[in-house]
Amino acid sequence: MPLWGGVLLMAERVPAADIETVVGIERHLTLHYARVNTAWRITYVLHSHACWDAPTPLLECEFSIALEQPIDELEWAAYLDRPVAVSVDSATGQLYPTW
Repeated sequence: MPLWGGVLLMAERVPAADIETVVGIERHLTLHYARVNTAWRITYVLHSHACWDAPTPLLECEFSIALEQPIDELEWAAYLDRPVAVSVDSATGQLYPTW
């Protein structure tokens, strides 16, 4: 996907059986993880067990909704191409690395 205005656009669905391998980390009890793949220009989210087990559909999770927003490459520069715990910015709706 193209780069526009300093942001990386992303979104791709991955089968549940494959997402841990794609993101590069095992599913955590409460944390959501993401991986920004710069070669493919895609961001992947691994939902927490708590989210996965919740009655709400994953597509309604704020982390899934955040995939509709571009990410700021400068904010993500140190976290590209590896798994990182993420949060959602309440003002912008964007994913951001939390460590």
